[in-house]
Amino acid sequence: MVHNRQHIATDWDAVRKVTGAPATKVNECQDEAEKRWKTSSFQKYLYGLAKLMPLEKHTGVVVETGTGISTEVLRQGLERPVIVYDDAGEKQVATLPFVLCSVDSEEKDYPLGVKFVKGTSDSALSRIAMEHPIWDIFIHDSEHDVFTQTFEMEFAWRVLRPGGLLVINAYTWDEHGAFEQFLIRKKQKFWSAGGAGLIRKPSTVQSTLDWSLAWTRAVDIATATRTSTEG
Repeated sequence: MVHNRQHIATDWDAVRKVTGAPATKVNECQDEAEKRWKTSSFQKYLYGLAKLMPLEKHTGVVVETGTGISTEVLRQGLERPVIVYDDAGEKQVATLPFVLCSVDSEEKDYPLGVKFVKGTSDSALSRIAMEHPIWDIFIHDSEHDVFTQTFEMEFAWRVLRPGGLLVINAYTWDEHGAFEQFLIRKKQKFWSAGGAGLIRKPSTVQSTLDWSLAWTRAVDIATATRTSTEG
């Protein structure tokens, strides 16, 4: 059962453990999240993860499947103000650069700063990886059937940078056990926050720069997992 592979820390303690942020920063972020997102606990923790998770030094890349309020939550969390100085030496406030890609099979209204990629995940994620081969955070929140969930976890795991974050919303949605089987294959444990499973990729596990190889392997494992559950 998945709880045998679950860390004790949950919710905001889990956010602190996953991101490595100081307790004071987590507390400040919690206060912000409670004011901004009152309807869903998942949205509060997602905001915290987007706000506090370390990103690549140049441009952080965040990818989500399944869109809605969570897209705006991510955008707001990723808009991190920093102090910079212009040519005249005057202090200015800027935003750290980031790329937020959102995958959905239907056209929707997207906030500014979000790159919409239309299609199912088994076609859209590879297109994103062609342009952005290394990701910082991946959020699965699309179809929760065994094939889709397994494919997304396997593909994202391969293109996440070492130390990247995998977020699986509603990991207990179905009883097909895809999440647990993934944990067993990767020999990982997870944290839980707002009904989502959080897995931090070990810093020793490298990324697969060949997206086509990552796609093929993910499809093979997802197909085999679906077949085993149907049997």
